[in-house]
Amino acid sequence: YLFSARGRSFTVPVHQLPEAKWGDSGTAIVNVVALEKEDSIVSVLVMDTLDTDESACFVTQRGAVKMTPLKEFESQRSAGVVAMKVADDDKIIEVFRTSGGGHIMMATWEGNSIRFPMEEVPSRGRSAGGVRGIRLNSRDEVVDVVLLPSDDIGEVGIITDEGRAKRSPLSEYPVQHRGGRGVRCIRKRMRLPHQVQAVDWWPSQVTPFERIRMILSDYSYVEAGVAEMANAGRDGNGYEWAPLADGQKVLEAHRLHVPVPMIEGEDGEQIPSIIVPDPAQEPPKPVVIVKADSRGGWALNLPGLDGAEPTEDSTEEE
Repeated sequence: YLFSARGRSFTVPVHQLPEAKWGDSGTAIVNVVALEKEDSIVSVLVMDTLDTDESACFVTQRGAVKMTPLKEFESQRSAGVVAMKVADDDKIIEVFRTSGGGHIMMATWEGNSIRFPMEEVPSRGRSAGGVRGIRLNSRDEVVDVVLLPSDDIGEVGIITDEGRAKRSPLSEYPVQHRGGRGVRCIRKRMRLPHQVQAVDWWPSQVTPFERIRMILSDYSYVEAGVAEMANAGRDGNGYEWAPLADGQKVLEAHRLHVPVPMIEGEDGEQIPSIIVPDPAQEPPKPVVIVKADSRGGWALNLPGLDGAEPTEDSTEEE
């Protein structure tokens, strides 16, 4: 299920995506769905069925938010269906599945954030617009969003476009009501201000298995361990974390779900082992990759989850 920045939803069976080698650029998304020229794909939900009580939560660049039951997106129309009414000066930046519980945190480019209960996000039909999640000034915009538990367990990580980062206790982020201006999530610098690109959450016990993959401006990627991220207060500074080459910027970041080996405890119960993982083991490769380009995106279907190795006729430039 593909969701576009301008509020369209498309249903595409995975087997209809053309297969390709790992280094291929993929097929233009306009050859897969009827995407308008000025539109682009922003989120992909991989699901076997929409027969669920879960909802899709939409967040826009100007801070609007809404939930719509996933059942309403069942459609075989090649032109897609309306997923959300979006203003001309706005666009959807994120769509994710939710059962409606917990909290949501929205982070902005200038370093503000707001945390409020998901129950304050109304459930609306496909053709409806969203409600205000955070109040922004004319220069600011929402860049990322993350789901949080209802309690104060865990830490929140903030990543900037320069590859700087920090992690702070979730308890330092107050629970507010939807529609406010929020609080600072990183120090405001007058010279070379921080520009936030991503926010994430993880449990308090950070293990060597917790890693973040960042997609860069040249569409390469770099990974870094969460344990290597500096601790700082909610309004503290960001510190060097991910080494970037000259001219590279972080576009987005997401946490890798690397399995933690289990060992037998003293009472025979299986418990997670805190062992540094073998660096030779690569994380699982995604089945479907969609990236933005001037024609609205590229779709690539990789056969299997085991991670294809480069073939003899492949090069690093590919």
